[in-house]
Amino acid sequence: MELGYFQKDVLIEKLAKKFYAIQGYVVPESYRMQSATHPAERACVALAKR
Repeated sequence: MELGYFQKDVLIEKLAKKFYAIQGYVVPESYRMQSATHPAERACVALAKR
């Protein structure tokens, strides 16, 4: 079974926030990591998309 678009989007957000938390940072639940401009945040999104 393949994930739908919104399921993938939610999963990417959750994974990116987890990767960011591993580095010691915390963002609000409503924060969109995929809209981030900071290089460290964008790197976490890139890892989550792999």
